[in-house]
This record gives sequence, structure tokens and C-alpha cells, in this order.
Amino acid sequence: RLYLDGGDAQAALDAMPRSQHLERCLLGALARKLPPAEALKQLPHQALSLYAHAAQSLVWNTVLSRRVQASGARPVVGDLVLEGDAQAAALVAAAPEETAAACADDDAVMESAADVDAAGEELEQPQEGWRGLPAVRRLETPEEAEKLSLSDIVLPLPGSDVEYPPALRSVYEEVSTGFLGVDLADFGSCGLVPLTGSYRFAAAEPKGLQWKVVSPAEAAADKAGA
Repeated sequence: RLYLDGGDAQAALDAMPRSQHLERCLLGALARKLPPAEALKQLPHQALSLYAHAAQSLVWNTVLSRRVQASGARPVVGDLVLEGDAQAAALVAAAPEETAAACADDDAVMESAADVDAAGEELEQPQEGWRGLPAVRRLETPEEAEKLSLSDIVLPLPGSDVEYPPALRSVYEEVSTGFLGVDLADFGSCGLVPLTGSYRFAAAEPKGLQWKVVSPAEAAADKAGA
């Protein structure tokens, strides 16, 4: 609250527990009067990447919610689907940074942050590999959309190399500005973390699911036998 209320980064840094490594790293940079972008560069790359991809996911989740509210849980003309039949593997391979960020070990992030002094020397930012995105296409007719389900639809995470559904472009822009205070184009031009973007399925449909109904007595007998 010291920084939020009064803008005194040094006082906030002095009051911040030493165990809060990321916060101390950022406050140390702000106390030295670094510009916001330079202050963010003082964070460990793992943490900065995690935050950037969390911002992408926030936009994606909100846009999907609004898409379902506006058009229902069925495909409509203009939705995007993967081109071809064998794109699922390409979809996963296309976004190594998003997958890595989502699975990042918090302990590893904190360990990296602990090595950064509050005075905050700028960290070297490794370049992330680019593997290319899967091809997508728009649904052109109601008849085509009728043959598919929500689990066939993909929505883009914001970035430099993705295609946005025409009907949702303005929603992406509104969500990006309203929730994060940045333009949608800023994701593609981000100099802190390369954000090419990627595609995620709107829903997951279980395959080969088997089930059976058991009575309480059967369940108790199975538990006793185990």
C-alpha cells in the first residue's frame, strides 16, 4: 500500500519482507527511477514470461466467455477451425512458450528471483524458439458450422502471428484495453517477451470414456476388498 497510495517505492522496498523476492526486485528498480519497461526487465525471465502468458490467457478466457454468451455453445459462421485433419499435434508444438509458462515451477521462479539483488541488475533475456502456428480457416456457411461442435473451434491467444475471428476482433481489443490497459497490438510488439500467440480449442471433448452406475453397497464392498 505504501507504493500504491504514496508512490514511495523506496519506503515500500524497506517495508517489504526479504522473502518477497519478486516484489523487492521490482520495487528496487522503481526506487532507482527506472522506467516501467526497464523495471520489468529486472525480473527473472521465467517470472516475466509467466506474467505475459497469464495476460494472454486472461484475454482468451474472457473473449471465449463473451463469445459463448453472444452466440451460444455451437459453431457459427466466422469461427476459426484448424485446417486439415492432423493439426492437433501442430497446435501443441506451436506454442512452447505458453505451455512452458503454464507448467513453470513456482519454486524455480522464486529461486531465480532470490539471486537478483534488490538493486536489480538487468537480466539477460534468452530468445525463445519459434516453431510456426497451425493453419486455420474460417467457417463460411451455416451448413458447415452445423456439422461441427464447440470442441472443433479454436480461438487465438493474442500475439504477432495469429488470425482473429472477424466477429471477435473488437471483443479482443475491448478486453485487452479494459482489463489490462494495453492495445491488442501491444501483444505482438512486446519487447519484453516474444509473443507470437497460439491457438486453443474452445472446449475439450472426452473420447473413449467408460462409466457404470454402482449402488452404495457395491461401492462399500469394492472399498472393503481393496
